[in-house]
Amino acid sequence: MELLTPSGKPLEQLEIFQKRMLKQILSLPTRCPDPAVYILTGILPVEAQIHIKTLTFFNNVYHQSEESTMKKLARRQMTVCSEASNSWFININKLLRLYNLNEANTYLANPTKKTQWITLIKSAVMKYWSTKINPVLSKEEEEEEEAAHKEKYTVGQKDSAEDKLA
Repeated sequence: MELLTPSGKPLEQLEIFQKRMLKQILSLPTRCPDPAVYILTGILPVEAQIHIKTLTFFNNVYHQSEESTMKKLARRQMTVCSEASNSWFININKLLRLYNLNEANTYLANPTKKTQWITLIKSAVMKYWSTKINPVLSKEEEEEEEAAHKEKYTVGQKDSAEDKLA
């Protein structure tokens, strides 16, 4: 299963190939910034797409019966292996932490529906990579949300419920 999650040089080669192909399809110069390509196309980097597929596969593992070899292996690997291990299941835990999701043991104990899981991981991955690809835009969005929140609750301003009571 470790083959399903490329890292290092193979992942880098896939990223380079994807960016080169997207730039050719869009007729962009090779010197065009990579974030611009991702923003224009709305396509996630290869690494993010692999993470989504990996976490989706993990969903298939934790939906298996308790007697299945794969689920038993998952539970064993989670308890026995250290964080330094190259175990696929430890890698899953690292991915879950990267995207601010619960630990793998939580999902093994309480499986979520596949549709909910896919929605959850896609939104988490999209949120993470949108801030990584375009941190300036993400910071502006956060500031806009903060300003809207402050406008809604300014000091000294009566809430509509307070108006009714007065």
